[in-house]
Amino acid sequence: MLVVVVLALKWSAAHKCDSFEDVEMSVQPIRGEPYKTTINGCIERPAFENTIIEAYIRHQTIPRLGQDSVRNMKHLHGVQFYRCQISVIEPSAFRNVPSLRSIQIVANDLAEVPGGVFSRVPSLESLKLNSNKIFNIEEDGFGDLPLLKKIYLDHNRLEVWKKEWFTNTTEIDVMDFRYNQIKMLPKRAFSDLRRLREIYFDHNELESIQAEAFGGLKKLDYLGLRYNRLRSIDSKVFPNEVVIKSMMVDANYLNFLPKGLRTKLQVGELNIFGNPWKCPCLDQILSWLHQTNATVKTSNSCRGENVPVCSSPSTSSTCVDTVDEEVTETYLQGLRKLKPPLDKYCARLD
Repeated sequence: MLVVVVLALKWSAAHKCDSFEDVEMSVQPIRGEPYKTTINGCIERPAFENTIIEAYIRHQTIPRLGQDSVRNMKHLHGVQFYRCQISVIEPSAFRNVPSLRSIQIVANDLAEVPGGVFSRVPSLESLKLNSNKIFNIEEDGFGDLPLLKKIYLDHNRLEVWKKEWFTNTTEIDVMDFRYNQIKMLPKRAFSDLRRLREIYFDHNELESIQAEAFGGLKKLDYLGLRYNRLRSIDSKVFPNEVVIKSMMVDANYLNFLPKGLRTKLQVGELNIFGNPWKCPCLDQILSWLHQTNATVKTSNSCRGENVPVCSSPSTSSTCVDTVDEEVTETYLQGLRKLKPPLDKYCARLD
């Protein structure tokens, strides 16, 4: 009998949760008004007076979300950690949370996303990891999430984007990777994500988009590629025809949009400002938009009568689908000389 007692005590100690110490949080109970409480240990049913459905932890010091940080909360719908200095999250941080639909770990110090870290939350629909310091995501970092619809990783430090992050996760409709340092979108990047409706890659370092990157997508509400370093967009990035309600390609280094690309695209509105267009090529683009009843979206950053919209090449008065570095540099030099200085988000001048 003594042996049994000793074993039981060892098992209990091994599973003791110590993720939180004197952590203040706000909670929304399943019935009644929100209230504040202080927890020690972990977020689990015995820590609360009644059943809660939402938990908000803000401006606390929590360096790590360790094993079972959130566990055995059958009715919990959402949890938020905002500005809590979290730098590490372990794959076993969430356990037995069958109703958890929303996880927000925002404005923390998180640098890496381990593989399978959220796979124990199969009910997850919205994941926000924006405004962290994430530079590495392991394979299957967002894998095995059959209900995930919205993912936000804007304002991080990613330099690559990989489809392998999303193994067996196919229902995403909103993907936000703005304000990172991503340099390239790979071939068939979104082939397993055919429900995508909004794709945000604005304000990155995109230099290339590989052939068939958008293969499988038929209709988008938003495609954001603004403020990158694209010098051309090959027609093969869209292997099929696609309808895009709003497309942003402004503030790149584009001289032209090839005819093959224009024939595949049906856009509702297109923002083209802040690019070093060859003037004959810009005329073709504007004619195409007019003929298809599309709208040129205005840019608040590029307002002003003295802001040039294109540059005339010295070699030809017709549009030639080739990158012209001379045209690009002439255009950018003109923008740099503007007085007062151009709004920094109108064009990439670096």
